[in-house]
Amino acid sequence: MSSVPEWLATDKLHGLLAGQPVRNDVQLRTAQRSYVDWVAVGSHVRLWEESLRHGLFLGGDAFIERMRAACIREEARASL
Repeated sequence: MSSVPEWLATDKLHGLLAGQPVRNDVQLRTAQRSYVDWVAVGSHVRLWEESLRHGLFLGGDAFIERMRAACIREEARASL
């Protein structure tokens, strides 16, 4: 396996996919295969065409409202 940049938290991702911290090569290979499968399932998602909301956001209503409020606050601060 090639080395990964220090900033890339593959251990955390693999642990998330495995449901526990990865402690051996068998668990690592299983987590890696889970990642490949997860990406393959998502490759058919039309994210930008179907999920982009208000031309800016990917997320649910609560997230969008938080981001809009944050933008309004930032605009108000910038105009002072």
